[in-house]
Order: sequence, then C-alpha cells, then structure tokens
Amino acid sequence: MTLLAAILFAHAGQNAADLPRREMAKLDFMIGYWEGTLTDFQTDPPTVAHGYENVRSAAGGTALFDNALYEIETSGVKKPVNSIAAMIWFDTARQAHTMRIQSESGWSDQFDLHPTQNGMDWSVKFGETTVYYTLRISPEGEWVESAVTDRASRKKIFEIRLKRTGPPRQESRFLSAPSLAPRHP
Repeated sequence: MTLLAAILFAHAGQNAADLPRREMAKLDFMIGYWEGTLTDFQTDPPTVAHGYENVRSAAGGTALFDNALYEIETSGVKKPVNSIAAMIWFDTARQAHTMRIQSESGWSDQFDLHPTQNGMDWSVKFGETTVYYTLRISPEGEWVESAVTDRASRKKIFEIRLKRTGPPRQESRFLSAPSLAPRHP
C-alpha cells in the first residue's frame, strides 16, 4: 500500500509541476552567464559599471535563480553598485510569474513579471513612484534591460546591456556560506 501511495504521490507531483514548467519555459531565454554594462543615468555624467547576471534553472525547471553583480573601479579598487539575488517562479494559485529579489543594500521586494515574445516587463513601486522595467533580447542576442519612471517620456533611470558568454556558473562563494553548509548532528 505504501508503494502505491508513493507512486500516486509522485505522479500527482509531476502533473502539478507541468504548468509551472511550461510557464517557466517562456523565460528560458534568460538562462546563461551574461556579461556587460549597467549605465546609471541618475548621475551627471552617467556612471558605467561592469558586471554580470548569472541565471540558472532550478527545482526541475519550475524556477530560475539570478544573481547579479555590477561594479565600478575607482583608483584600482572595485566597488559594487548593484548586487542582487533573485528567484523567479510561476505562482499557480495566482497564475502569475513572480520574482522575489534581495539586494546587498538590504532592499527586497516581490512582484509579478509579464513575459513578452522576446523578454518581459514588470513594475515596482518605491513610495509614491512606480518604476517600469523592460527586458528584451535583441535580434543579435543582446540582453537589454531598462528602467523608467515615466512611460510617456521614456526617461531612463538605468540601462543594462549584456552578451551571453556561456552557460550558468556555479556560485561557489555562496555555497560556502555557513548558513548553507551541511549540518551534522
């Protein structure tokens, strides 16, 4: 009887994961190791940081993990200007692609994403201001992400331009963190 219950449970779990896998496949274009620049248009002149986005599939194709780091170099010293960790999944209860993001600065949020034919759109509210984001993969395969506060004027806050340079990388610096280390009794 236990074997039958295990088989039925496994089968039900596979069917339950079919929808999230299909929906997450719409974002497979993101998977890989991407390198390039982040230009911050809020400074005069604009600040250009160099960095990466490392996006990998997780949980059997039902989620994506993205960690990103962008740095500027001043007098030979690299300083992070944007460092984030994010998880994206399809929330079956709400029928929505959802992202949970955490930045090194301590800011975190959760919001819905809207896949498009060649990318995705989303918005985040910061107090009274809503920031509108777009991510598109150009015909040349370039990741182009931008943020604006006013859709009409299209005045950019920042723009990210990346090229895929390889498959996702294992992030060993995160795996060695004490909170993620195996615990032994």
